[in-house]
Amino acid sequence: EDGFNLVSITTLFAAASETQALFPFFADPSSTTPSAFITQLYQNLFNRDPDADGLAFWTEQLQNAVDGAEGALTVGQIITSIIEGAQEADAAIIMNKITVALDWTDSANAAGTTFDLDGVSGASARSIIDDVDGTDSSVVTAKATTDAFFAVRGPGAPVGQSGGDQYSRSRPARRA
Repeated sequence: EDGFNLVSITTLFAAASETQALFPFFADPSSTTPSAFITQLYQNLFNRDPDADGLAFWTEQLQNAVDGAEGALTVGQIITSIIEGAQEADAAIIMNKITVALDWTDSANAAGTTFDLDGVSGASARSIIDDVDGTDSSVVTAKATTDAFFAVRGPGAPVGQSGGDQYSRSRPARRA
């Protein structure tokens, strides 16, 4: 099969400079404890802290990966396993966050926006995802916020900046 699987995607995600900027643990595992990273991961994925047993288990798995223990899971495998293990409310949150992220990405692409992690577009994407939970209403609100974000920026309006470069929208947004 020529496509990527979820483990490949999460492994590439862990190595990306944008990920390392948001999660310093990936660049320097000594920057925080494995348990703090697992807690941050659960907060980002599920809007909650892990339960005590889950925290202990995944912290041990992550420490084994950091230590290079024989047979240890990779960080990508750990993230994938946590996502794949999501049940009921957690699974609903993940699916809603994916739906909203795809909507934001489609809107950005239609607007000709280049994503800038540290700029306006990055702040917009993060703030919109932060408010998504397991409810349908959070998805509706997030999509409306995305529409509003791109609607107030006309063609050529700045949507982000990195260093001295400014990114602009090159064409009007298209909505299905």
